[in-house]
Amino acid sequence: MKKILFILSIFFALFCFSSCEKDESLDPLPTIVSGQFVRLEPTNRLLAVQHIEDTYFGGLLTNPGNTVVKYELFVRFTSESGIVSQNYVPLLTITSFPYDLKITPQMLATALGKNVSDFKQSSKFNFLAYAYDA
Repeated sequence: MKKILFILSIFFALFCFSSCEKDESLDPLPTIVSGQFVRLEPTNRLLAVQHIEDTYFGGLLTNPGNTVVKYELFVRFTSESGIVSQNYVPLLTITSFPYDLKITPQMLATALGKNVSDFKQSSKFNFLAYAYDA
């Protein structure tokens, strides 16, 4: 009887210690490595056409590797019928991090040379960015 109790206690102890391990494959965040890139942690992911005056796309833009000295953001507009009207145009140039990125419809309209009323629910904005290191 003592052997059975001893074996059960050993199995119980092994079970308790093995269940405390963290499974790294379940972590949704990638490992941060040093390099020439910026990271956007979005707080608002969509531009709401219904509330065009107070909507924005953005979040916290950080420089995890501390190597980026300039970040340029470009934008291109695609209409609701799928027509690309022009090439990428400059939208923002950022030189200090962290940066609270807020892209408003008025900013997009100014950069693209359009009116905010030209933007419909099925319109798309394509973004292109360049990061420069020291």
